[in-house]
Amino acid sequence: MPDAIASRARTLPTALWLPRLAAAGVPATPVCTGLDDLARDPAFAPALTVGEYAAPLAPWEFS
Repeated sequence: MPDAIASRARTLPTALWLPRLAAAGVPATPVCTGLDDLARDPAFAPALTVGEYAAPLAPWEFS
């Protein structure tokens, strides 16, 4: 069954699956596979400091 689900999930982009899953009551979140994408992710941006490159903030720095 997991292989069938994975095969089906690859048929559409994540942006199309998320609203469908939400409408069906299935909790889901996209998985970032490219670290360069993290700096552009609004949900992750507060955990980064950006200068010449993006770097994670130390775990003891909270806002």
